[in-house]
Amino acid sequence: MSKEDIEKRDNISVIKKIFKWYYSTHSSSIICENVERREFGFMLFDGNVMVRHKSFKSILELRRFIAELAPKHAYHSIAIYEKPDAPMEEKGWVCAELLFDIDADHIAKKYGIAMRPETYLQCMTIAAEETIKLIEEFLLTDFGLAPRDIAVLFSGGRGFHVHVKNKEFEYMDRAMRQEIVDYITGNGINLKATMIFEGYFLMEGHGWIGRLSRGVYEVLESGYFRSKLRKQQVNAIDKRCRRILEEILTGFSGTWNELSDKTKKKILEMAVELMRGDVDRVVTSDISRLTRIVGTLHGKTGLKVIKVDISKLESFDPTKEALALPTSPQITVKFLSDIGSVSFNDDIYGPYREGQIKSIPIPLAVFLSGFECVKLLNGGILE
Repeated sequence: MSKEDIEKRDNISVIKKIFKWYYSTHSSSIICENVERREFGFMLFDGNVMVRHKSFKSILELRRFIAELAPKHAYHSIAIYEKPDAPMEEKGWVCAELLFDIDADHIAKKYGIAMRPETYLQCMTIAAEETIKLIEEFLLTDFGLAPRDIAVLFSGGRGFHVHVKNKEFEYMDRAMRQEIVDYITGNGINLKATMIFEGYFLMEGHGWIGRLSRGVYEVLESGYFRSKLRKQQVNAIDKRCRRILEEILTGFSGTWNELSDKTKKKILEMAVELMRGDVDRVVTSDISRLTRIVGTLHGKTGLKVIKVDISKLESFDPTKEALALPTSPQITVKFLSDIGSVSFNDDIYGPYREGQIKSIPIPLAVFLSGFECVKLLNGGILE
């Protein structure tokens, strides 16, 4: 066994004890509706084994089970089943919430930002903005849902889960859910068949017509196109850009039509890229998906899965509002790599150097362990 493997094993042993302590004292924070009709799954610390097809008769039974098991991750099905503990083909699918997964790690990469302890809050802010966009521009405006139909959860880790709880959506099959994903992501739009391709714009319009109109305007006004097109195409746009922008606001741009069809299509593709919703396609179309249980801990951060009010998404700080573990007493760690300044629970920690030994709050230690940045040298509250 390598030195790295030994360090991981030792960390897992300490974190499992910390999780065991948390669940033995905070199991009442675990919340789940329709417990008796859902499937449950648990990822264990030992060997990353996944236990599935579990069912429980009540929330109390579920809480007792989790308190005893102290899993690394805990999930319930978005689906309601007739026989939730049966094999998949025998469960008897009834309906399922419509689920969207917004992954901060994936979205931040588009901006050239790698998910690290130092950039975690920055990445989560970007993910929160994407979540707001999904809700306000698509779910509320285009699909006509009400805020009461939507629940936003912080995943405990690196993103948000948006649950749609509305009868018109809960009985949709995989194909229908895939169509929703295609609409939100702008997949399959015939750009040459849109009125915008012919020069007609509707800046205040609803749906993708308005979205593309605003997107084209943003692409041109910001100069976003410059790094995406050939020099000849850029020059052609530069000569006409000011006039096109002015004309777009009137509803029709003849100058836009002076551009080649190829250039117009490229600009529209960029508009789709800017205006689309960035959701996980596989998650939303999966009618048997497991999702995290509210009140449980995320095994790679130690943060808690919690519901987030839509109005508070913009200012949401997971290291503060989803904090589950006690900040005192502290735990001693050895840093396995250099780390810059980390913002956590309204404090700034670091920078730290590789090999440095330091006492830090337990929640921060577990959080950094998930990034494989530290070795935990004692059990803090357990000793």
